Amino acid sequence: MSENSCAFCSDEMRSSEFAGNADFAAVYNIAPIVPGHSLVIPRRHIQRIEDLSEEEFSRYWIFAREVTKFLLDTFKTNAFDWTIQEQEAAGQTVPHLHLHIIPRVPGDFDDPGGWYPKLRHGAIVDHAHEVIDSKDRVRLTLSERERIARELATQWDLRSKRS
Repeated sequence: MSENSCAFCSDEMRSSEFAGNADFAAVYNIAPIVPGHSLVIPRRHIQRIEDLSEEEFSRYWIFAREVTKFLLDTFKTNAFDWTIQEQEAAGQTVPHLHLHIIPRVPGDFDDPGGWYPKLRHGAIVDHAHEVIDSKDRVRLTLSERERIARELATQWDLRSKRS
């Protein structure tokens, strides 16, 4: 898959960005499992974690930790799940490296692991005929994602200024 046809390299996805640096971006998920469900993606099109240099690998996890702390503060919790699905056999639906950050609160699912099947159950296809998410989850409109991303970006900026 080329960068031009990747859903995560699109301008639409970038409009859902609420935090970032030169190498990575945090974006609000198109079909969040729970409030705050976000992704950390490399800005350059790469498909696998092994495609990150050693230095990029370290910076990726440092940035993901910062975003996670922010989401936990913002969504008033101290629990979260992280997951990377690499390759189709592992459930990856967009061939671009991405880490799901899923803030958790007590009782959000009957089973604490109940969120995982919701990531892939009943895949839908986007305008480029690429599987992007589950048909069982409410897919936010572009304007909804942009609104949420703007609100989160404002909070991210305020938090950054306090640090």
